Amino acid sequence: MNQHAKGLLSLFWRMLLFVPVGLIGLLALALVLGLTVLPPIYSIIVLIEGRYLLGALSLMLWAVWLLFGNRVRCLVFEGFRHGSL
Repeated sequence: MNQHAKGLLSLFWRMLLFVPVGLIGLLALALVLGLTVLPPIYSIIVLIEGRYLLGALSLMLWAVWLLFGNRVRCLVFEGFRHGSL
């Protein structure tokens, strides 16, 4: 096996290991950003439409996420802190 084939094989195995981890991290980032940004926007839309109970419920769930989701947010944003971004 020549050097180019060895290099491509090592790159293939690394990508086979790192791509699923990257996809899970991207999914976690989208979930955390979505849970932080979307509920207030949704509750404003629902309150304008006149469904007050659903709007209040979404705001309460958003407040619970902000109070008790700190461990998940720290886990997702840990790379930004260590990368000095």
